[in-house]
Amino acid sequence: VTCHLAHITADKDVSSGKGPKFEAVSRYLRLLSEMMSHQSGVICGEQINMWVGLLRDPAIVRTNVLSPHLSRVLNAYMTHVVKIRWDDVWDQNHPYSSLIEASWDDDDEYH
Repeated sequence: VTCHLAHITADKDVSSGKGPKFEAVSRYLRLLSEMMSHQSGVICGEQINMWVGLLRDPAIVRTNVLSPHLSRVLNAYMTHVVKIRWDDVWDQNHPYSSLIEASWDDDDEYH
């Protein structure tokens, strides 16, 4: 999808949000946004990379192509994002407590 951003933004029907080409792109993006709810971390991770690529393009963000799908994407992302209970890290109950603590920098000096 990200390889075809120029085609999406250059087509007047797609960028205006009407017509059969827009409907085809919208159906495809709906399928991709629904794939974000997949339980596989690999599939969800690849979908996140694709959506980030789409959202980084200023030309496509100004169109109405992505907006119908973003709530589904954000909802799926928030469902799959890893949540860490920081109390478990502090109490050494989390299996990766030592790794997480080793990555912290106690240097409070900001430049």
